[in-house]
Amino acid sequence: MHTRRYARPHRQRDIRPAVGHAHETEGCKMSATWIGNRERPKSYMRVLYFRLETAQLIFLENQHHNTEIGRKMKKTVAIIATMCGLSLPVVAFAGVGFPSTDSPILKVNNSVSIGFNDINSNYSETLPSPADVENGRTPGFHVGASVDTSLFGINGVYANFGYDYASGKVTYAEGNFSEKAGHTENDLHLRLGKTIFFSNSTAITPYIMGGYRWWYRAVPHGVADPENYSNAYVGAGAMFQYAINNDLTLSLRGGIGEVVYASVSGKTNSYYVALYNSPAEQKFSLSDRPYYTAGLKATYINSKNLGIYADVDYRDFMYGASGFNQAGFEEPSSQTSQFSFGAGVMYSF
Repeated sequence: MHTRRYARPHRQRDIRPAVGHAHETEGCKMSATWIGNRERPKSYMRVLYFRLETAQLIFLENQHHNTEIGRKMKKTVAIIATMCGLSLPVVAFAGVGFPSTDSPILKVNNSVSIGFNDINSNYSETLPSPADVENGRTPGFHVGASVDTSLFGINGVYANFGYDYASGKVTYAEGNFSEKAGHTENDLHLRLGKTIFFSNSTAITPYIMGGYRWWYRAVPHGVADPENYSNAYVGAGAMFQYAINNDLTLSLRGGIGEVVYASVSGKTNSYYVALYNSPAEQKFSLSDRPYYTAGLKATYINSKNLGIYADVDYRDFMYGASGFNQAGFEEPSSQTSQFSFGAGVMYSF
């Protein structure tokens, strides 16, 4: 939704005939007229007012788009189902594991924590150059809690909850033009699984995961200021833990899932409302795309159940394109990768 007052090169996906000219493409007659005499704006949501005399081209493009989404969804679901299926034999034999009541791992898995984090984000549109990109670091904080207990006669029932917040200034750029933008994000996650001990110091926990993420950016010369993004995600993963001694434990985890119920909304800049006669507020539903996560954490908890931790996390997720709305705007597909570092204090109960 960041339109600037500069022309952007034509793209293969865009149908952009010159002002007042009509074109025929594969049997589909079409004419397009730009509003006003200004240059086509440099846009991360492409702006076009057009009239189709037949819907054949849009039908074919949407048919291809939906087929592609279906293939990716099936692939992601198959991967998640496979991971869950592979964990079932391990869970079935969990009863033959070693006793774990005095394991240092349980001190980690039954704890609350609070600390700071620093997130390095890299966002880019999946479009030909010059695509909009966002890069920068945002500081914040983390709070979390986990429990590993017996429930309904089942040992090793594991649950982990966390909330992350970060806010700061990042660089938003397109081609040679760049400016500082505000970026704030919130992330909630929940993991539910079964801890399986192979020894007093070694365990693995297959889990299902879910979460909700909402964030916004404020770009001074954007079409919308701010832009509000939100999405849920679901998936599956596993965590491997190794206790080096009675106080120090390492945890390695990874997961794969799907971004669902994604959307973006914002209030359109008054300049573009007047220029394109567009709505003052707009909202787009974004297509589902894959979600990946991995992390490494070291925890030290002393005999008084007080401890510290340090962790490194990686997230990679995508949003699918929205398609054009009635005003002629489209939110393109994008990809975001994030590395974060955190440290804090914890208490084991």
